[in-house]
Amino acid sequence: MKPAKEAPIARGTTIQSYALRQYDEFKTLNKKLPWLAALAGVKPLPAGETANEAGLTEYLQSIVKNKDLRTSRLMDDFLGINWNCSGVVWFKDTASFMTLLMATRLPDFVPERPNITLANVLSDEYPMECFLYMSAYKQNYLDKQSIPTFLHLFDSYTEQMPQFEALPTARVPRNQPDQDVWPPGVTSPIELPYHYVTVPVHFPPGGYVNGGNVRLSFNGRTKFNFLKEDIMMS
Repeated sequence: MKPAKEAPIARGTTIQSYALRQYDEFKTLNKKLPWLAALAGVKPLPAGETANEAGLTEYLQSIVKNKDLRTSRLMDDFLGINWNCSGVVWFKDTASFMTLLMATRLPDFVPERPNITLANVLSDEYPMECFLYMSAYKQNYLDKQSIPTFLHLFDSYTEQMPQFEALPTARVPRNQPDQDVWPPGVTSPIELPYHYVTVPVHFPPGGYVNGGNVRLSFNGRTKFNFLKEDIMMS
């Protein structure tokens, strides 16, 4: 579904755009609304045949008619606004890492997916990508559904990314896929170590030989000290 959202811009005018949401996300929104929401005029969440665009639009309109709900952080998260991952310190030191795990807020809903292509693969990290990185560290391991939900998001993100496929002549022993990125100046296939291929340290989908993980690794440059060029050169 594409619930319409309105967001004030710099000069106080209003623009109309869309937030892409699945029906399961509507159910999550409904579950997280205050229990007094019905008394505030919020209609029941449509189910069955009434869970169509018209029915869900009417449901959302009943929410935004209430100022407290309309301006709540829950609705900000649902509409994918007012969160851009700014201020997250990541792994500067032990204190910042513990802050990330225990205090840094993760939105209740996944921000809108970016359209990453080879043309913009070196662009700055998008909110959805930051959400994905943070989710890997903030999963609720007591919730049996939490991990499968994250892995589905992780896999689908990787599949969407440019694959950086190597030339057909790049085949290497042990039938490793031709999806690795060659360093500058390399003109012949590289035989990768067995464990590098079969047991990647952080278990990204398909391992490090999956070209779809290049964008994810690139985004790590803002998070890990050993990937920050200025620190390595100092």
